[in-house]
Amino acid sequence: MSALPAREQRGPAWVLALSGNDYDRSPLLTASERAAVSELSTSRTRWPSDLSAAVARLSQPMDDVLEVVTPQAAWWGRYPTRRALIAGMSAGEQSFWGWDRQAWVRVLGDSDSQIRQIVMAVAYLLCGQRDLHL
Repeated sequence: MSALPAREQRGPAWVLALSGNDYDRSPLLTASERAAVSELSTSRTRWPSDLSAAVARLSQPMDDVLEVVTPQAAWWGRYPTRRALIAGMSAGEQSFWGWDRQAWVRVLGDSDSQIRQIVMAVAYLLCGQRDLHL
């Protein structure tokens, strides 16, 4: 019989992969974010550096999720996922941080089926949406 309490025998408690990150979770888009999101939502090319910088507060958390769920994803996972989320932010004029369940369901419905699971991972890991599969 071990002298360690039962909890320590089982190992450390599970911690959410991105729980230590300190993101700016404001649901409001700044004027520069709103302009960049609007322009990027119609773009099919690589993001220009000035627009990329304008949405860094939003794209960095997306990239962090992609690193967790698809660590080797190059363009096939990153660009369509970013594009789906940017389109949703442009349509709703709000950052994904402020989306309720209905907004997430709408964005998921508009997402390509090949990346829908990744978009759902963003909702789950960053925004606490736990019932989008229903």
